[in-house]
Parts: sequence; structure tokens; C-alpha cells
Amino acid sequence: MTKIWSPETKETFARYSNLSPGEYIFKVISCNNEGLWNKEPASFAFSVLPPVWRTWWFRLTMSVTAIILIVIFLRVRADSIRRKEAEKLNREIQLANNELKALRAQMDPHFIFNSLSSIQSFIMSKDEESALRYLNKFAKLMRMILSNS
Repeated sequence: MTKIWSPETKETFARYSNLSPGEYIFKVISCNNEGLWNKEPASFAFSVLPPVWRTWWFRLTMSVTAIILIVIFLRVRADSIRRKEAEKLNREIQLANNELKALRAQMDPHFIFNSLSSIQSFIMSKDEESALRYLNKFAKLMRMILSNS
């Protein structure tokens, strides 16, 4: 502890700005109107607290808050992705079902009977080229329907 005193002044107050956080003791020696000085300095103990953002509890609170926000963001993002994937899968299933219904509609027994009757009429009328072309198309359609079923 040093015994350096500030120079004598007529001021009745002391101002210390920008003190860093910590414990301090303010000591003052004064004199009366006749010029007699105190033998012992008057002392006043005080502490300067750090700003809120420099305290351990504030930093801990902000860290926990940041972690919670990150976890919430990641969960919301994961749920959103899962929901979009489920919607996409449902659309694909719906599309596949619609295609299967369309193919089954083409496999109607009347359609098959009419197709075979047409091929028979081409064969009976000796139009072998049309009969083969029509039979080929019918076979491709049957193969596609069976493979998609």
C-alpha cells in the first residue's frame, strides 16, 4: 500500500470515473478553518460491481439460452424436413395408385374381349399385317399391366 496523497485542493468532493470492478478504500485527510490537519485519515470502503454482461451468471444464462434456441431450431427444422418427406412419399404413393387404377381400367373384361374380337376379325378377313400389329400392341399393354401390378 502506497502513501502517495493527491495534492491539496479546496474541493469538498472527489470524483473517480472509470474505476474497474473491485474493492476500494477511499482515505482522506482534511484540515479545518485554522489549518489544522487530521492525524488519522478518514476512510470509506466501497466496491465497484462489474457491468451485468461481465458477470458469470449472465454469461451462463446467455449460454444456456443460446443452446436451448439452437436445439429448438434444429428440432423444428428436422420436423419440417420429415413432414416434407412424408408429403412427398404420400404424393408418390397416390400417383402410383392412380397409374395402377388407370391400367386396371384398361384391363376391363369388356376391353379385353373387344380387343381379342378385333384381332379375330383381322385374322378372319385375312388382314395379317393389321392383326399382327394389333396383337403386338395388345401384348405390350398386357405385359406393362402385369409388371406394374
